[in-house]
Amino acid sequence: MGVIRSLGRKGIPVVGIDYRYPLPGFFSRYTKSYVCPNPYRSPGLLIDFLFDLARKDTQKGVLFPTSDEFVLFISRHRKTLSEQFLFALPEEDIVESLLNKRWQYTKAEETSTPYPQTYYPANMKDVDEIKYLIEYPVIIKPCYTYLWKDKSFKVKGYLAHNPNDLVQVFERIIPTGVDVIVQAVIPGEVTELYEVCCYMNFHHEPMGLFIKQKIRQYPLDMGLGSFMKSVWNDQLAKSAIRMLSGIGYRGIGEIEFKRDPRDGIFKLIEINSRITLQNSLADHCGISFPLIQYKDLTGDNFDVPSDYKKNASWVWAEIDYESYKELRRSKNTVHLSTLKWFYSVLTSDSHAVFAWDDIRPVLSFFKGLVSRRLSCIIRNSD
Repeated sequence: MGVIRSLGRKGIPVVGIDYRYPLPGFFSRYTKSYVCPNPYRSPGLLIDFLFDLARKDTQKGVLFPTSDEFVLFISRHRKTLSEQFLFALPEEDIVESLLNKRWQYTKAEETSTPYPQTYYPANMKDVDEIKYLIEYPVIIKPCYTYLWKDKSFKVKGYLAHNPNDLVQVFERIIPTGVDVIVQAVIPGEVTELYEVCCYMNFHHEPMGLFIKQKIRQYPLDMGLGSFMKSVWNDQLAKSAIRMLSGIGYRGIGEIEFKRDPRDGIFKLIEINSRITLQNSLADHCGISFPLIQYKDLTGDNFDVPSDYKKNASWVWAEIDYESYKELRRSKNTVHLSTLKWFYSVLTSDSHAVFAWDDIRPVLSFFKGLVSRRLSCIIRNSD
């Protein structure tokens, strides 16, 4: 939605494609949308699909991958796709490596970027060797997120509070063959989590930098940011640029850090080699990463803003409501009253789905919600 609106509001024609229907973006007034083949399971069909769309245009289109699956697809087929499309990605070996979180932490060491205590067990023997070495609680998360989802894991990762928890989680994971990481959890509130988004040009130099702080997420322990605010921090900016430059990054990327309250150091959580969900917050604040990339690739002159609006907020109301409910059930109840939560959503500067000038996506969401509710009532009555 953020990419669609950022470009569409500037009068740039946008075509949105995805194999998952009906996502809210399909209903935006700023795009023509199509259901496409799955990039992971049917890459050949997707290439044909894209070229069929491209034949309608007289100039090369610019591709904006918004998930790891599409990043990998474009990277692996870059030679063929470059005949008809423009895109900004690091070299293929870097893209492949970035999707592997283990490689990210190896590069963190090479660029002197701090990160939490981390292990890479491949079997139950490895688990037995580390279960008394690591500091609990720990998070068990996938090396490759898209493969994790393909195995039908519904959560970002699992928490283990003791050696027994760790063993039980791995007894579920090992049979799937998915490579995972065991990483010590940095203590502290969700507000210690920060995300630095940047566009790196062909010379691996930054063009636009934006920092946002998590205020709420869902699930509470390891979830997606559901309420974010724009901030600035010189240390974070320098750390992100040093790492992205150090790995030869190209295009839109985002690095997540968490400040460790024990030593005050920002430590790497992960790198996303694409634009992420909350990009509409940056756009609201004056840094449009889709527009920066579009102008850079098409050769248009464009002055990148050197500053942006601080303390602006973004909310994904549907998910944030789930976060609010969890907070109400937890010991954090005093931190978020019903009135305070409702006010924060109503006064938010930007939204994941809602926009006054593009109302159909949120209407489609409510229509789907009502349909699911009615289906549930009918099934229960049967």
